[in-house]
Amino acid sequence: MTAGNHGAGTPPEDDDPFAHLYRPEGGAAPVPGPGEGTAPAPGVPRTSYTQVRAVGERTYGGQQAAHQVPPQQAYPYGQSSPSPHYAAPETYGGPPPQPPSFPPGDPGEGPRRGRGSGRNGLMLGAVAVVATVVIAIVAAVLFSGDGENSDVGGGDSESVAPSPDGDDGPKNGDDKPEKDPTAPPTEEGAKLALAGGAVVGSDTNVSEDGPYVHGLEKEGASATWKPEVSEAGEYTLFVDYSVPGKDAELTLTINGEAEGRALNLENFAKAKKNDWLAGWTRTYSWISLEEGANEIKLSCESGNKECQSAISKVELKEGQVSS
Repeated sequence: MTAGNHGAGTPPEDDDPFAHLYRPEGGAAPVPGPGEGTAPAPGVPRTSYTQVRAVGERTYGGQQAAHQVPPQQAYPYGQSSPSPHYAAPETYGGPPPQPPSFPPGDPGEGPRRGRGSGRNGLMLGAVAVVATVVIAIVAAVLFSGDGENSDVGGGDSESVAPSPDGDDGPKNGDDKPEKDPTAPPTEEGAKLALAGGAVVGSDTNVSEDGPYVHGLEKEGASATWKPEVSEAGEYTLFVDYSVPGKDAELTLTINGEAEGRALNLENFAKAKKNDWLAGWTRTYSWISLEEGANEIKLSCESGNKECQSAISKVELKEGQVSS
């Protein structure tokens, strides 16, 4: 095989197998494009079916391709590309654009704030809550009505006006008035010292005013009282008693010495027989007492005619009086 001969059946080298793709209409020969030159002479071999061309240089049918990309060209940093349609961000002058930043507390910062500002806000909120609680507690203590010595106006404190008799404070209704040490003493019959069968009774058929002493009808029965007086002298002994519709008497002994006359327990109330409720009355006897403690005994002795009686109270008065 010689040069330029590709053997039988091989198309000649000047025959382009792709010519039908860009052959003009009507079968005319293709117009050589720029740089292609003229068609090779017959018998001259072609160097290659393909030739390297820049993108967009090849023409088809004598017309340049619509989408022709110009060759890349480097531009100095900071200059924009001549293309008006698109330019990369790095082609703009200066450093890449950054989002706007605002100092802490700037109104333009929007909903996002600096960490320091958030912490300050939380701290101020906590201080406000604590202050509110403290103020509420102080106000409740100052304005409550439970304080005893509160000086705040509008309180419900009470003031007790002095009583007309000079007593500056209220009295308890259960407290008994103190006894006057100079006044003659008085004693309930049930508190006397009893002996010889005398006892305390509380039968309402005998007395409706409380306990009393009875059982004095037995010989040797007695009721003893030991009063104290501030001065020695003459006193009158009063005895509240009852008899069942008949007269009675008791022996009176002062400081161990019997009186020459018995204590008269006559039926002055004119009560009927066994009517103890109607027989209550009072009798008295003049006696002499010593300064200080004395002993007065009422007893049933062998010389007494009748001793059946009940005693509810004994009392002393200075001097010889009848009431």
